Order: sequence, then C-alpha cells, then structure tokens
Amino acid sequence: MLRKLLSAIFLLIFVSPIFAQRPGGGDSPFEIKGQLIDESTQQPLEFATISLLNASDSALVDGTITDATGIFSLKPKPGKYILKLQFISYGDVFKTVNITRENRTVDIGKVVMSPDTETLQEVVVTGAKDQMQLELDKRVFNVAENLNNIGANAADILEQLPSVAVDVEGNVSLRGSQNVRILVNGKPSG
Repeated sequence: MLRKLLSAIFLLIFVSPIFAQRPGGGDSPFEIKGQLIDESTQQPLEFATISLLNASDSALVDGTITDATGIFSLKPKPGKYILKLQFISYGDVFKTVNITRENRTVDIGKVVMSPDTETLQEVVVTGAKDQMQLELDKRVFNVAENLNNIGANAADILEQLPSVAVDVEGNVSLRGSQNVRILVNGKPSG
C-alpha cells in the first residue's frame, strides 16, 4: 500500500511538469517582439519606447524599451492591442497586434522609423543688457530697457536709480556724497 502511494506521488511530482511543457500543453507565455531600425542609416534604434495599448480604450497595458540592437519583447495576456513605437525626433509608428491561444508569438519583424523633421520659417534671438553692471571702477546703469524712463528727463531717471538722490536744485548725490562724477553714454555730464 505504501509502495503504491509513493509511486503515485512520484508520478504526480515528476511527470506532470513534462506534460505541461510539451507543445500545445499547458500555458506557454505569449510574446510580441520586433526590431526598430533607422530609415536612412539602417542602424538599430536603442532605447526607443514601446507602449502596448488596449485596442478598445487605448489604455496602457505594458511597455518596454529597445536594447542596444533595437530589439524589444513584451509578454502580454491574449487580446487585441495597439503597439505604439516611439523614438525622439522620429515619427510615431502604430501596429495592430492580436494575441490568441493559437497565435502565441507575434513577430512584427524590422520596423523602419523615419525622422520627423519640421523646417522652421524664422528664428529670432534677442538679448537684453542687465539693468546694472558692475565694472572695475564704476557702476553702469542701463536705463534704456526700463519702460518708466520713456519721455523722462535725466533728473527723473537718476531719481529712480538705487542709492542715488537728486535734490530740488539738481545736485546729484550717491549715498549722501556729492563727490560723484556722472557719465552719460561714457561722457562727463554737468
């Protein structure tokens, strides 16, 4: 009796995994695989983004990136999917994939991706000086950029500068000291 029980346990432990691994038996994994290559150079695109979307509602199901040879592999459950292939500065590619119990592995092969270039009409680069620049022996205030200075005279502009005071008679002082030389466009001014 013990011998029959041990024989039955032996068969269950060692024989059942063999039947599960035979073709058509058990649940082998499902797979979607492929390779991404550049259209012009025919070189693989590494680190491209692969997104597996549900075909019915476009919800993200799974995702991966390509390896150094441009190859990717996903292991989803059976169903109908949209495969979204993306790479920076390349146009997106969409593939419809249907995984069934009969069609367990879908190899989409080499997918050629082309650069998505867009020509700009015109690019304008503008720069502006800082309002105050410190130089070795002086401070330079660039008052042309300040909109408050439009239509103002020199005394009004000087009153708006930090640490500068202008009295009623037009005398200029810097931090209380009237021993100040004022240059307008680099030339001494009275």
